[in-house]
Amino acid sequence: MKKLAICLIVLGFTLTAAAQEWMNITDLQYAASEEFSKSSDNHPTHVLQQYLLMPEDAIDENDPLYLRLKTFAEEYGQMRLNRGLSDGNSEFAKIKAEVEKMIKEHPELAGELRAQLREAESQMAEYNKMGNPTVTSFSVNPAAILRDLKKLAINHKAYSQYQDIGNGLYAVTEAPIYGPLPDAQDLVRNLSEQADYTWGVISLEGKTILEAKYYRIRAYYPDEDIIFLEGKEKNGSIRAGARGYDGRVRIPFIYDFYDSRGYGKHSACFNKNGKFGFVDYDGKTLSPFVYTMVDNKFGFGWLVSKDGKLIGIVGEDGIEKVKPTYTGLYDDANGIFKMSRKDGMVDVFDDNYQLLRTEKTE
Repeated sequence: MKKLAICLIVLGFTLTAAAQEWMNITDLQYAASEEFSKSSDNHPTHVLQQYLLMPEDAIDENDPLYLRLKTFAEEYGQMRLNRGLSDGNSEFAKIKAEVEKMIKEHPELAGELRAQLREAESQMAEYNKMGNPTVTSFSVNPAAILRDLKKLAINHKAYSQYQDIGNGLYAVTEAPIYGPLPDAQDLVRNLSEQADYTWGVISLEGKTILEAKYYRIRAYYPDEDIIFLEGKEKNGSIRAGARGYDGRVRIPFIYDFYDSRGYGKHSACFNKNGKFGFVDYDGKTLSPFVYTMVDNKFGFGWLVSKDGKLIGIVGEDGIEKVKPTYTGLYDDANGIFKMSRKDGMVDVFDDNYQLLRTEKTE
């Protein structure tokens, strides 16, 4: 099978890409930038992250580029292994010295400690057999390989981060993002403010769906054809709204920020001029922007308040169901919920927001 699906697993180094998918070239970028040769750190945490979106069958197994990439992977993996062995031997020498000290201080433990030391020495000897001190530089040019890969890549460039948002689309940014190498246990990337409002959306073919002016991606729901976004306008102001997966505006970008959505009800909560309100996915107002507080962790919808004291309920459909005249939520189990009244009584509602009865507080 012809493959761009390059999968080189050489001494722990992995560089993978499947058909029409992303190739992590952070290691290659690291070597091409000469940072690798200048640094002795085998596990750097501040490396420019880089990914290529590659078309299917871009590289054949017998392609010279594939063979150069394979050679790079082998040599890069060997050099990192050599560094790891050097670090390991230095650390083992310290441990050995500590064990020898313990033997002198506790001769009664000498037999057990020396046995453990011999086992450790045997393991280190096996590890050291994997080393090859003659491999100290590349016989291929990482920078040239990187340039040739970019020529084949979708849009002929690398992205510093991507996110699959469904329906064949990816949120991407070219803003510098730094983090560890791909084989690190901690894969946390440094998403600094430098990357804010630099996110756009592209298709698998590289077509720009949304220009690169958004704050990452707030929320996305491919089944509902909606992407909630905050974008930076030409005048520098930040406005929130939503677009469809074809890029069209669904909810106008006239709000200060997006809060949350009604599950499966095509409704959303936004904030405008310090007040919360609710709109449908076509921007029609469902409940006016009069609420100072919303909390959508309530099972029957959003808890809302106009004054920060008395609460009511807006349903998942964005429509106010219970007027904000209550002092608190008393209970919400078994398909009912109870709202505490100002007079100390409790109103009991069913899951259709119908008032069932009024009770005294227990």
